[in-house]
Amino acid sequence: MYPSPEYEAVSYRWGSSERTESIVLNGTTFPITRSAYDLLMARRSVWRPRTVWIDAICINQSDNTEKAAQVQLMRDIYHRAYRVVIFTGGDWTARLAAVLLYETLAATYQFDESELNLNKLTNRERSTTKWKALKQLILNDYFTRAWVVQEVAVGQKVELYYGGLYIDWSAFLHLAMHLAHPHRREMLTLGDEKDRAYLGTACLENIAIMSFLRPDSAEFGDDLSKRNGLDAVLFSTFTFRATDPRDKVFAVLGIARYDDPEDLLMPNYSKSMEQVHRDTIEHLFFHSEQPSIHMLALAGTGVSSKRLAMPSWVPDLNQEYLWFPYGHFIGLEGKFQASGESQPEFQRGEIPGSLSIKGIICDTVAFLGITTVNEGEIQPRGQQDALHVTRRKYTIVTDTVASIRKHKNMWPDEVNVVETELWLALLAGRINRKRPLQHHDWQRVFRHWVGILEKLERTEGRSPQSIFDQIDPEDEGSDVEEGDIVTYDCALEGCYGRRFAITKHGRICWVPPYAETGDVVFIPLGAQTPFLVRAKSKTDDHDVYELVGESYIQGIMWGELMETEHPESVITLI
Repeated sequence: MYPSPEYEAVSYRWGSSERTESIVLNGTTFPITRSAYDLLMARRSVWRPRTVWIDAICINQSDNTEKAAQVQLMRDIYHRAYRVVIFTGGDWTARLAAVLLYETLAATYQFDESELNLNKLTNRERSTTKWKALKQLILNDYFTRAWVVQEVAVGQKVELYYGGLYIDWSAFLHLAMHLAHPHRREMLTLGDEKDRAYLGTACLENIAIMSFLRPDSAEFGDDLSKRNGLDAVLFSTFTFRATDPRDKVFAVLGIARYDDPEDLLMPNYSKSMEQVHRDTIEHLFFHSEQPSIHMLALAGTGVSSKRLAMPSWVPDLNQEYLWFPYGHFIGLEGKFQASGESQPEFQRGEIPGSLSIKGIICDTVAFLGITTVNEGEIQPRGQQDALHVTRRKYTIVTDTVASIRKHKNMWPDEVNVVETELWLALLAGRINRKRPLQHHDWQRVFRHWVGILEKLERTEGRSPQSIFDQIDPEDEGSDVEEGDIVTYDCALEGCYGRRFAITKHGRICWVPPYAETGDVVFIPLGAQTPFLVRAKSKTDDHDVYELVGESYIQGIMWGELMETEHPESVITLI
């Protein structure tokens, strides 16, 4: 339409695709979904006409050819809208969330960060209706959907419409980032006596990623080109979900920077899910201007028992992982550098569907211990009993300590391995490297943390919140600095969904849950992290392996092995 009218584009979660409601459109009854109906009812105005673009009506969802064509226009549609309105639903209490959001936001500006204890500030609000409304907003399933990433990233003006009030996106982001601090996340995860669930906080990470991909995100640096390459976008958004698995790729093409002369990435709903994933990785590895191997962190046969029938080095982008990769693109400062400053060297293998890649083979898995969370035990982003989660941590720690002591002949100083090396592994190396601690400091912090877990393990018949309220980490250990106490909240996050292991050379590790003894430690050139690979066959021409998955291996995450004389090898991944 030219000239185009001023319009707002709405961003919302589809929910059920069943068309249970109807509206009158150009004099004709038009069936729509319940979510679209609720959205239109909320956006109507008695004061003036309002032009709204909504995909459920403006795109023929039953015509795959039209859908594929419209997908390529989505970026422009949302970018040209005078505003993008996020609609997350909500009942009559939702309005209270906006009030509390701005009250809390004002407090974060009023007090210096070092003086502000947001826990204590909002503790009195936890059981109130408005705090529950705010929690429901931040943990809303809207922030898990793949399509909303682009819709928020390209919008010139983005506002949340919640409970009849508008919330500016930047204000919402500011509060979400305060709540994402490790020492504050439990405000979203611990409920009152009637709501004792521990909720996954993946939505906080997703909110950060949605802003990470906006051009105006100063928090992540001014150079958008460093964070909007197709590999970075796919890597960053892998936790988002889509009803149609192919949309895990199609939904982010509009915000990614790539050159596609082979048309491998052209949205095409006649392709199978497997073919879309294969073509995407084909492009990233062999047709991109700057080929990288970062996507290997999402691949491997040891990741899940439900992988698609694809080569082991091709990520299953539809897989719902229980864990986050150790490699990352957001805030590259502090990233692991297992391969040092080396550049990736890889090419198509001679075996059809294989990848030939150069790296260092340096160790072998000798022992496998406890898995932090077993597949099927919980669903990703599912609810769990809060005290069960904490007691599970105690079980994991005691089991790993017992495993280390069982193999104590591998180390000259068993205590140091248990209380220093294990603590660093439990944190997955995510420490403040600008403020290095001595070994005795790590031992003190580790003992303090285990002591708290042990007290929680011994409690019976009491609600999680009443127990946690009685244990103040600062009071329990006056000689432990507040900055170190924050690490308690991070412990085991990086190991979630992985399995404890010890290598032949005495390195303690967190490996994919379906790793096996005998799996080989391999550091690809140009990779942030080490991987496990599993030998399949060996000939004069090929050392053939399958990729098992990305791993954390204490002592080689920062390029230590690259400074030694380890020979480089070329292996073939099938």
